[in-house]
Amino acid sequence: MDSLVFLDMQDRKVDVTAFDGQIVMMAGGARAATQGSKEWGEALEREYRAANDVRLFRLAIIDNLPRFVPRSLVKGQLGKDSPFAPMLVDWDHSANRLLDPAPNELPHVWVFDRQGHLRLRLIADPSNEKLRTLADQVNRLRKIK
Repeated sequence: MDSLVFLDMQDRKVDVTAFDGQIVMMAGGARAATQGSKEWGEALEREYRAANDVRLFRLAIIDNLPRFVPRSLVKGQLGKDSPFAPMLVDWDHSANRLLDPAPNELPHVWVFDRQGHLRLRLIADPSNEKLRTLADQVNRLRKIK
C-alpha cells in the first residue's frame, strides 16, 4: 500500500503504513460514527495496551467541514489524546481515497500487517464477536514474520 499519512493532534505527520515490524490497528470513522469509533478505540486500547507488537490509532475523518471553521475548534471537540491510541485527523479525505470507508454511520477498524499492507477492514459497531474477529486476525498476523 502507498503511504497513508494523517496529522496527529499536534499537526505532525504520521504514516500508519510505516511501522515496520508492528501490526497497526486504526479505529475511526466520520462524525456520524463518533460514538462507535470511541467505543472501538477504548476496547482496542484495553485489549492491546500491553502488546509491544501492535500499534493503535484512532482516526477522525473530517467530512463536510465549512472552511470558516477553525481546525483548533474541531480538535477541541475530538477530546484528549491517549498515549496508547493517539488521535489522527483526516483533514483531506485520504481515508476516502485509500481506505474506502463505507458511506454509513458505522465505525471502521482497519488492520495493517507488519509490512504496512491493509489486511482487514471491519465495518461494525463494537461487540465481543467483532473483537474476537479482530483478535483472530491479529493472531494470524503475529505468526507471519
